[in-house]
Amino acid sequence: MIDVLHLIDTYRIGGPGKTIINSALFIDRARFRIHVGAFTDPVRTERNEFARAVAAQGIPFLDLPETRRINLDHVGAIRRYVRQHGVSIVHAHGYRTDALGYVATRAMPVAFVTTHHGWIRNNGRQELMARSALQLCRRFDGVQVVSQRLLDELPRSVVRRQFADVVHNAIVLADYASGGHRTPVRRSLGLPDGALLLGVVGRLSLEKGCHEMLDAFAVVAAAEPRVHLALIGEGPLRAALESRVAAADWGGRVHFTGHQSPVQPFYEAIDMLVSPSRTEGLSNAILEALVFERPVVATRVGGNPEIIEGGVSGLFVPAEDPGALAAAILRVVREPSLHASLVAGGRARVAAAFTFEARMRREEQFYARVLARRGLKAD
Repeated sequence: MIDVLHLIDTYRIGGPGKTIINSALFIDRARFRIHVGAFTDPVRTERNEFARAVAAQGIPFLDLPETRRINLDHVGAIRRYVRQHGVSIVHAHGYRTDALGYVATRAMPVAFVTTHHGWIRNNGRQELMARSALQLCRRFDGVQVVSQRLLDELPRSVVRRQFADVVHNAIVLADYASGGHRTPVRRSLGLPDGALLLGVVGRLSLEKGCHEMLDAFAVVAAAEPRVHLALIGEGPLRAALESRVAAADWGGRVHFTGHQSPVQPFYEAIDMLVSPSRTEGLSNAILEALVFERPVVATRVGGNPEIIEGGVSGLFVPAEDPGALAAAILRVVREPSLHASLVAGGRARVAAAFTFEARMRREEQFYARVLARRGLKAD
């Protein structure tokens, strides 16, 4: 049995968190056992959504109480857990767990790998962290990235040594069956009959293109009075975005839902997903919307072109171009035949290329190669 410990810095169930939980469920459990280590808030325990979800699935869990800083006690806790449970691979997700996991495992007979889900570079501090992460990963035993676009950003030495693999995000199709939530959710938002609801799913932060979305909605709202917008998520820009909406004459047509878990009912409620991001690794929100047969308008950034075939399973626009974003949204709203063709192409695309079963076979192969390079047992 190969034991794998995933380390992640999250409280909530975002894209990486869903991927880790589903990895434990869909990996070949005759050969692998998944463990999860994550930070928890000992004071605001209501925030520990991810930890509770891991526990609910019966996945072995390493609790790392939050201290708001790099804590050497966490290094010791990781080392003890690895020894106690015979862990062969430690798999980090994110800057802080990269550093902690690498330090903890350096002198141990353990393979250390990371997954890069994308790098946020909104300010100087984030730019420094991204560059540091890219340099540090040269010392790891393996690097996963969620898109070919991210592979192109890795240090050449990592790629040249064939230490890096693309393992796309994926979807558990059965988790996205309609549950009869469309009408209740739309009623909770106060939508009138006949409203068309655009949805943006994700963190309310600069890299997600939230301001560009409101700029585009100003154009769409003037042209199509029946269109509403739901911003489904939480983040540091919420107050600023709410101020913009309050100052605009949109008649209550923009709705802030906050963080939603599960988010599936809101995919049922929307009529179109808009992904206005400035940067992406590989968007789980796009995959989820396509499975729910919702047309997608997205910026051509990151791994988005690896999911969407332009004009077949979605429409692309340039990043940071609200005019192009508005025009594409209005095309889908006004052209029923385009709407129908995008819906059909989108679900087929996910079913063909982004199932979780196929993803886990690629991840198992990645683990086997890493263990072989380290001279560790692969059984």
